[in-house]
Formats: sequence, structure tokens, C-alpha cells
Amino acid sequence: MRVREIKVEGEKRGATVELARDGNNVTAVVKYDGTVEHSHVVGATQRENLEELARQIQHAADGYVGTHGDVAGYQWLIDILAS
Repeated sequence: MRVREIKVEGEKRGATVELARDGNNVTAVVKYDGTVEHSHVVGATQRENLEELARQIQHAADGYVGTHGDVAGYQWLIDILAS
């Protein structure tokens, strides 16, 4: 079994993140009220870059710089897609 797409609603009002596996990459699209704010593409094997991706999307989706625990939730979802 392989997960291909995950949608997350952030703490920031109207913020959503669409995470997906696209071949050898993990993609993240951050939207506010349905409008694309920014997107990221990171190689599924690039561990340090995936960790940075988790920090960036947590900040964008929740509206604040999160603690390790806040970021870990997003990292867990990214890890599901990257494996």
C-alpha cells in the first residue's frame, strides 16, 4: 500500500496544505481560502530538505513558528509520502 495524497487544514484560518507523492518527489501546495500561496517540490530521499519542508509548511499553515512537536506532525505526514 502507498499513500499518494494527503490534505491538511492548518490552524491559520483558511489555510490548507496538499501534500502528494509525484514520482521521486514530494510536493506541497499551500493555499489560503483556496488560492495557491506557494508550492514546494523536494526529492523523496533528500532528508534534510524534507525536514525543512515540514518547518516551512507548518509555519505557513498554522501562522506561527512551531515547536518541535508542531513540526513533527507535518514531518510524520511527509515521511508517509516519502517512503
